[in-house]
Amino acid sequence: MVSGFCAKCEKEIGGFLRPPLWQCPTCKKIWCENCPKRRVGRVFKKLACPECYIEMHEGGMSVKR
Repeated sequence: MVSGFCAKCEKEIGGFLRPPLWQCPTCKKIWCENCPKRRVGRVFKKLACPECYIEMHEGGMSVKR
């Protein structure tokens, strides 16, 4: 699982027994569920990155090496 700190409020998120995190696929910053106010999508509203304005992924992205 991915864990870290929110880019805006610096609250610890992700990991075991913590709130889920949202990660932007382009800038790779992680955000808590409360900080980004913008949402995208017609049917399923997902959070959008406040800097890039694109849809973020819940729980972070898996990195293949």
